[in-house]
Amino acid sequence: MRKSALVMVAVGAAFAVLLVSSCSEYNPAGVARAYRDAYNSHNISRIMAHLTDDAVLQMDGERFSGKDQLQEMARFDSVLNIELTFTDLRVKGNTVTFKATERNDWLKLAGLQDHQYDPCSMTVQGDLIQEIQVKSTPESMQQSQELFKKLAQWASKDHGQVLDELSKSEYNAESARAWLNLLTQWKAETAQ
Repeated sequence: MRKSALVMVAVGAAFAVLLVSSCSEYNPAGVARAYRDAYNSHNISRIMAHLTDDAVLQMDGERFSGKDQLQEMARFDSVLNIELTFTDLRVKGNTVTFKATERNDWLKLAGLQDHQYDPCSMTVQGDLIQEIQVKSTPESMQQSQELFKKLAQWASKDHGQVLDELSKSEYNAESARAWLNLLTQWKAETAQ
């Protein structure tokens, strides 16, 4: 009887150690950093491995949900050679808040400054991301709107249909290449 009691205590202690160690490893900020690193790698499988099947991205009022849509968004961003940085990470429960900076080839070609997002949050479920919310700063939103206004004025002459189609297109690798192509044409034709 005494031997079985010792075994029970040992099993209970091992379970308690396992439980405590697994709880101490829960690190939502680490999940956010790992996702950022995966996104910057442009490896679509690696990016998707960080998301729940029903993950949601809410960006400036647009909602993208499920792995299929988010995978296409990742392909779009990969073609643009995106680089994300996260700063001021703070954790409360299973939510990480942060500021984000986006750099990519499209912004660089357009001559825009880095695009800033603040506030941002990521809701983590275990070691996966369930929801991401990002909002452009007013300054970044304004610079993007000014660029699109100039681009639309130029495109209305000879490329209006292309711009209209792109404005209605889904985020995917093909549309990213088309946006880069249109911007390249615009810059070439308006260079002084």
